[in-house]
Amino acid sequence: MKVKILDNQQNREKNFFSLLRELRESGNDFLDIGGALNICPSDQKIISKILKNYTTSNSFLESIFKYPSSWGQIDFRKAIKSFYESKFRISISEIRNVFPTKGSIDAWNTRLVLHKGSVVFPQYSPSWAVSLALMSGNKVIFAKSALNGVFDCKNVPPKSLIYVSNPICPTGHIPDMDWVEKKLIPSCKKNKSTIFVDSYAFWSGTFSFIQIPSFSDVGIEAISMSKEFMSPGLRIGAIVGSEILIERSRIYATYAIQMIPENLQIAASKLLQSEISIKKDFSEVENFFLILRKKGWVGILPKTHSYMLVGIPEKYQLHAIDLAYSLMKNHGVVMRPWFDQVQQKYFLEVILIQPKGVLLSAAENLPSVSEVIFEYCPLVRDITRV
Repeated sequence: MKVKILDNQQNREKNFFSLLRELRESGNDFLDIGGALNICPSDQKIISKILKNYTTSNSFLESIFKYPSSWGQIDFRKAIKSFYESKFRISISEIRNVFPTKGSIDAWNTRLVLHKGSVVFPQYSPSWAVSLALMSGNKVIFAKSALNGVFDCKNVPPKSLIYVSNPICPTGHIPDMDWVEKKLIPSCKKNKSTIFVDSYAFWSGTFSFIQIPSFSDVGIEAISMSKEFMSPGLRIGAIVGSEILIERSRIYATYAIQMIPENLQIAASKLLQSEISIKKDFSEVENFFLILRKKGWVGILPKTHSYMLVGIPEKYQLHAIDLAYSLMKNHGVVMRPWFDQVQQKYFLEVILIQPKGVLLSAAENLPSVSEVIFEYCPLVRDITRV
């Protein structure tokens, strides 16, 4: 069955997010496992490291009385360079290959502003990236892809901008590096296309696209402090890779007055230099997955334990947003509706990077699939009454 997004579906989505906002602002207790990263570092060393260096250094005090450099603070760029060298054993230039951003979303938005033409998304791509591309006025193309992101490069129009997430969002699968190196990059060189990688590589312990020598000829990789050090409030990240694309982003940031405040760059560089990392225990993720299966929810356990899509029975696709709304309102668990543009199907998205205990609490609160459909799906209620 093919499902099209109807006007009433958009209204349902509006109601869903309106209720979510009300719950957030009212302070009600609920478990949001379908939203953005929601982690407070358990290691107090990280917090003390920020406070100590953020408030007492002379460079911090001086930075608040001047505009930041359009190139970015040199210590932050050097810290990114050192981070890549220690994590992936690769050498990059802090002068030519690194530029600070307000995180991955800001980097993607800037790239869209500077691009005119087609924007190509693999089948599994985050909704925010697609939405920004649509708002930019560029033509959006969806490529049918495997869980590991592989798609047919032959159908990509010349001078396209290709979005890739690493690992694949929201399935959490690892991109096929052999395909990237031997198919995707040569195709981009041939038809003058470019690649934007939204990378969670540091968190997942996988690879960086920068490790492929030819990648920097055609693309940039965006990283964020929220992923490795769980510090989303800093609103800072960087793009790494192509010197030409980074230079364009720097020029745009200069004219748009979008440079990152130097005090934030100083705090981020101190964290990067501290060599403190979050311990990654995925046993709770696996237990969460097993509980969901026992309750009849169908999902694919991702290889990098970052995102998961939970399936919705075929006959209840038109009620996907209703189910998500009911789970939030009546059970205090938020899983966001996620629409697959290629399959024309809805799923429920779960972000598996959560504070300790949140996933198991959510799994315990979730009803079984049959319970939520029977209680809250109008179609099932009416048939049962008859």
